[in-house]
Amino acid sequence: MNTYFFKQLQSNFQKELNESTKKQNLIENEIREIEHFLVPKVYHQPTNVLAGGSGTPPERESYHVFRVSIPKGYHQLFSRAFKQFDIKGKFDFEPFPNTPESTIQNSMLVIQQAEEFSKYYSWLKDLINGSEKTGFRSKLSHAQKLLALHYLGLDLRNYDYSKSARILTEVYGQNSADIRKLIPHLTGSNNKVMNEKNIKGVLNLFRSIGFTGITEQIELDLEKNTKKS
Repeated sequence: MNTYFFKQLQSNFQKELNESTKKQNLIENEIREIEHFLVPKVYHQPTNVLAGGSGTPPERESYHVFRVSIPKGYHQLFSRAFKQFDIKGKFDFEPFPNTPESTIQNSMLVIQQAEEFSKYYSWLKDLINGSEKTGFRSKLSHAQKLLALHYLGLDLRNYDYSKSARILTEVYGQNSADIRKLIPHLTGSNNKVMNEKNIKGVLNLFRSIGFTGITEQIELDLEKNTKKS
């Protein structure tokens, strides 16, 4: 089976979240879908049409971002391990005597997936709890966040852009592929990052905090971009 680690699950969801206009609904739906996914699976036999049935029962309509798949016969172990990781942060696995080595290996992979999935679930819950407690929403766009870091001294010209983007994903939550596309635009002018609109947005932030020294540099860059536009 393919194991989906927390960072991959998080990155995939963050990309969907960035594009969604109903962010709260998307998070709440993902949490509900995870909780439904944990319910023990019942494998139906097709209904006998000749006896008056209508065939196989229709599948439940659903939408979720995660793409985790658990092999048949291991879902109960997965659900049990997930709940233990979610509650206790650990899961003790003791296979029965004479259990085939292949079964033990598959079980360990399922348990690993349960641990990564529980991290993802906890992160989603924190997103909900954090937004409800603070109500904070950044006014900066994706490009403006990167530009603000640039004015604080971030210089990636001598580093691998792809690896740098993966680090920045951990810093402020944007999708690494999107960050990678913007990094080259931190130099120059009138581009996707260094343009009049973005510079004004960042300038207003630094002014509101009273960051005088950096504000002067931003004002110079704004003047350059205004003249060239």
